[in-house]
Amino acid sequence: MGDRYVHLSNGDMRKTFIRFDGSECYETAKRRIRKVGKNQKVKVVQPGDVQGASGMLKFPTVLELFRDPFPSLQAIWDANHKIDKYTPLSQDETEDIKFDDLSKIVKDYENYKRGRAITVERDHIVEIQMVGLAWERAMANNEKVRNTRATSTFIRVSVNHLENLNCTLGAVNMKKGSAVRKFLSDCENTKGLRPNLWKYGVLPNTTDCICKTYEVAAGKIVDKAKEGGRKIYDDFADEITLMIDNMKLAEVAPS
Repeated sequence: MGDRYVHLSNGDMRKTFIRFDGSECYETAKRRIRKVGKNQKVKVVQPGDVQGASGMLKFPTVLELFRDPFPSLQAIWDANHKIDKYTPLSQDETEDIKFDDLSKIVKDYENYKRGRAITVERDHIVEIQMVGLAWERAMANNEKVRNTRATSTFIRVSVNHLENLNCTLGAVNMKKGSAVRKFLSDCENTKGLRPNLWKYGVLPNTTDCICKTYEVAAGKIVDKAKEGGRKIYDDFADEITLMIDNMKLAEVAPS
């Protein structure tokens, strides 16, 4: 039997207790006692769920569930044979690039601060947001499975594997991220990822590289998920596959 937590409007969860008069109560952040209201939701939280301090609980966000600390830049460069998979410039070319050289890779780069635009950044090829959406959909089909860090560990390892990481320029990373978020906002009614990349100013050759890299990385995540041997992982793999199909990654960029 787990503990009972009341869901507050700010997203926090507070552990409840039964007072002498039989009413269910909780303690606020200011250490005041409040009765659980009739319209407040109470959830039983089992051991292993993510708990905070002082009786507070916040359910893990997508980032908390699936993001691990990045390896070093050099570890990612070495794993990718010192090539940026999106551009595809060498490590030396990427690190030495000038601001105006971005015109060969993306448009509208002038809108970014110079420092961020040409800084080398670490990126999840298949975004955490996409993984989180696929996981939420898989969980919806597996109501008896508890959504804990332990359950999601198998997926988190594959998402943070070096095969799903890339070193790239800040300008490219920001535009790719914007394009993917736009896709995820309505991924059932979309023309794919490419139009979003073009919309945000990613040039055709860079778009081709991003799409090819995305498809390969997503395929590896799917393969690893299916090795998990549980229905929840199979359903997750199916959701990623469906999203990749909707992305239409294999379509050729316009000339």
